Amino acid sequence: MDMDGKTFWKQGRKTVTAPGDLDLILCSTVYLPMRFWRKNFWFTGALDQTLHECTQKAFPAKVLEGKTRPLFVLKPFQQGFSAVAPCTSRTPYRFSHCHFIHQGCRLLHTGFEVDKTSYILDRFRFNIPVSLAETLRFRGEVPLSCIG
Repeated sequence: MDMDGKTFWKQGRKTVTAPGDLDLILCSTVYLPMRFWRKNFWFTGALDQTLHECTQKAFPAKVLEGKTRPLFVLKPFQQGFSAVAPCTSRTPYRFSHCHFIHQGCRLLHTGFEVDKTSYILDRFRFNIPVSLAETLRFRGEVPLSCIG
């Protein structure tokens, strides 16, 4: 929904709410509650140690203290659960097929620019715990045209 401020106020609505106006407020959102997550949303700030635990020690192979990685939402579920996949800027040689987000991609809603090609490691998908979700920074929605 593309709407400027004048059009919005002419509608006579007095309150902007996340459930009713999510697309309108995403541009200024930093921490987004899981109940509003959608497919292809991209977040940053997941610590290696936490990802290592969430993936039953499968990813990353080498845990670096203080290192963070992005997460890509594969499928939001009801009751506040979402399936996510970690991302990496290193080419995953062990996997024959891997989707990726192009470097320079401008994310929807925020205009955030992806600074490196980011490989979506859906082989390591997991249901994200609320405790981790609350710490992630919302960066935007990845347009389909940016996924290779």
